[in-house]
Amino acid sequence: MIIGASFDINDPELWLSRAMQYGDGLFETMRVHQGNIPLFKWHMARLQNSLSKLKLKSFDESNVQSALSRLNHTARQSCVMKLVVFRAQQKRSYRPWTEEIEWVISAETTIFDEKQSAARLGVATSRLSQQKTLAGLKHLSRLEHVLLADELNEKEQLDDLILLDKKNRVIETTYQNIIFVKGERLLTPKLKNCGVNGVALQWLRSQLEIKNTHIKLDELNELDVMIIGNSIRGFRAVEKVFDSDQNQSISFATSQLIHDNIDQLWLELFD
Repeated sequence: MIIGASFDINDPELWLSRAMQYGDGLFETMRVHQGNIPLFKWHMARLQNSLSKLKLKSFDESNVQSALSRLNHTARQSCVMKLVVFRAQQKRSYRPWTEEIEWVISAETTIFDEKQSAARLGVATSRLSQQKTLAGLKHLSRLEHVLLADELNEKEQLDDLILLDKKNRVIETTYQNIIFVKGERLLTPKLKNCGVNGVALQWLRSQLEIKNTHIKLDELNELDVMIIGNSIRGFRAVEKVFDSDQNQSISFATSQLIHDNIDQLWLELFD
């Protein structure tokens, strides 16, 4: 359901945009809870920073609040709102001729399950490409992740796949960031050359000390705990990681104080 846009959504010509033709834009997927977006400031901080990197003008954040006010009662209590911001219309060309932006906001009513069972992950066969300029951005050109996630269709017993770079270093999953625990330390993969700098991960950094580090796939058995998370689903413990043939697996602890602490912080955020 579209609840706001900077252009006439009834004009088909205006949908032939830079977003559709080239993926020249960004998006934020935001969880709405009881009429508010608890992670709003983190979403907007990432968006504005990313717009700057793409040499686009800043987005007026009041547009989100206006769209939020137009939601019906059910959607205001629990839904997912998606904001897409893209380069404004210009003549056909890869070359960006303008810094002006257009935007559209949609919403989908959703019921969230806060009590998630421990996840079972596999490892994607293909590797993430590296593009330092785009690393960390939630840009619209997600075809690479679509192809990587397609491997899950052949592994329906798994919840998600770990994505590696060309040096076999752990980066993320198909749609979530990763946190590891080793002893007393919280670790997360470096996202310097690829991967998405997730909003939930950024929020958790404001609550707990988390160190960026390189973690290779063959080092997973040296770690105690693995947690995956994003801004929509929250954080979830990982029970096992299977190799590409699903013949061998690495097990992680799923009942530790760190899980309880993160769960409690997340519940307080959405209280």
